[in-house]
Amino acid sequence: MDNLRLPDFICIGVQKSGTTTLHDILMDHPQIYLPDSKEANFFDKNEEFNKGTEHWLKANFSQATPDQQIGVFTPDYLFYPYVAERISKAYGKKNLKLIAIFRDPVDRAYSHYLMSKRRGYESESFEKAIELEDERLNTEDYYQKNHFSYISRGRYLEQINRYLTYFDKDQFLFLSFEDDIRKNLDETLKRIETFIGVDHESLQTDKHSNFASGVRSKSVQTLTRGDNLIKRILKKLLSQKVRREMKQKVIELNENKKEVVEKIDPVLKNHLMKKYFLQDIRELEELTGLNLSSWHPKND
Repeated sequence: MDNLRLPDFICIGVQKSGTTTLHDILMDHPQIYLPDSKEANFFDKNEEFNKGTEHWLKANFSQATPDQQIGVFTPDYLFYPYVAERISKAYGKKNLKLIAIFRDPVDRAYSHYLMSKRRGYESESFEKAIELEDERLNTEDYYQKNHFSYISRGRYLEQINRYLTYFDKDQFLFLSFEDDIRKNLDETLKRIETFIGVDHESLQTDKHSNFASGVRSKSVQTLTRGDNLIKRILKKLLSQKVRREMKQKVIELNENKKEVVEKIDPVLKNHLMKKYFLQDIRELEELTGLNLSSWHPKND
């Protein structure tokens, strides 16, 4: 594959845990190469995976320099059960670094639900959507599983244990969305830099890449996310640094600054936490060493 190489680190999730903002911040680090298309799905999507590793690497990482650490942020990698094995087979004995960010699973589920609703995929109430989830996910359809997996994606223990079948625990950096991303982002960036082996840089951390209230223009948002003709042309004409600066400016101009945060009813949240997640959380704390006490039901 000539000078192409697999990413040195992968952020495997979870979805709705600040991965887009983290990706956009780290894109400005000169010793890190991240693809313009944030998620660059490969191991989870059969139609992409079947094109082969070389196709994926050429499409996303061909402009990385030898002295850069290559990374990719793909939150779906934690959720889909076959991904860990695919990654393991691709890497063999090579040392891969994995970043996993966990978020309160009920808050994550509700944020996911609101996103699906805004995008027109979801028409049911949150409670009804949860009631229908097992039925909806009883399919091989990737997109059905992707949009309606509200509770299933929050079963983090099962998902991370799949990875620990193939990778050593010291290959992971475990982070909490609430404590490490929201409250201590500057310190967390230093930990990530140390973990992936790059120098510390002063990075712009006041980026908000996924406002809950959406954006001014969905068409403009589509142009900044994923692959399209305009981005392919600009990739040939402009340096990565210039493209990054242009992308950030477009994102900022397209942001709806009036963020609206909808919160789940606390009684419902307590009920769902006890019903679906409490035992998993206790075991996840023991496994990862994270303090997840803020997730516990209020009377637990």
